[in-house]
Amino acid sequence: MIETQPREIARGKTKVLVQAPDAADEVEVHNMDFITAGDGARKDSFLRKGEYSTQTNDSVFTLLNSCGVPTAYVRRTGPSTFRAKKVRMLPYEAVGIFKVAAASSARKRDPSLQVGQEFMFGKYALFLKTTGKTFGPYTFEKDDPFITSSTEDGLMVCRPDLPVGTDNVPIRVRPEYVFPDGIVHPFDEMRALVGQVGNILSAAWAQLGCTLYDFKIELAFLPDGELVVADVIDNDSWRLVDENGQHLDKQRYRDKDTPLEVVAALYAEVAARSEGLKSIRW
Repeated sequence: MIETQPREIARGKTKVLVQAPDAADEVEVHNMDFITAGDGARKDSFLRKGEYSTQTNDSVFTLLNSCGVPTAYVRRTGPSTFRAKKVRMLPYEAVGIFKVAAASSARKRDPSLQVGQEFMFGKYALFLKTTGKTFGPYTFEKDDPFITSSTEDGLMVCRPDLPVGTDNVPIRVRPEYVFPDGIVHPFDEMRALVGQVGNILSAAWAQLGCTLYDFKIELAFLPDGELVVADVIDNDSWRLVDENGQHLDKQRYRDKDTPLEVVAALYAEVAARSEGLKSIRW
């Protein structure tokens, strides 16, 4: 059955998902003009932000698809919209670190890390996605707590504001809240997929004269159970530094001392630069 009116499926801080009118197994994603920080505590907007996000996202997923990475991305459909396959999102935020930034949360978890320290093949971290600081019956001091280990009998989740190994005792999240359908999530496969994405993006941006410090992505299952990269990968998703060592990314907005018009110009620059990702092949 073809739907004649867009039906909203979900709404986030910066995007809206609606049912694709001509494909039951696809959604249309609309990127809005909002930019947020501090888990949404700070929120602004600037003209064409959604367009810049969509352009960057299209460039990134075009590259990943060309490299054989399994993704949910289908195609760009408008200035601020794109199509994606329907998926079941996993409750994690996966992070890859290639170079330690001054503001990196990894330095809070591991004080031995030095600013500028590099990891040739990336350093992997996983966070549990929460809403309003809660997940199932669990409440945390901050959203998206760090996962210290993952096993079939649950997850060891650490408060995100304290280093691992302190008096902070991780909470073991029971499996029925993480795996409500009884499917144990493939953590080794997830780690490998995040590493693959990171190595591609790091090498590709290096060819364009930029250094990828770190990035975050979200993972999902297709209806047939295949693990894929999903959601949006744009200038909100990484720390990206130009040839002069200047951040081109959302960190400039987080720092609060950068005028919004400067942030907007940086997002436009990254969107334009990202077009070069489409022509990179290995």
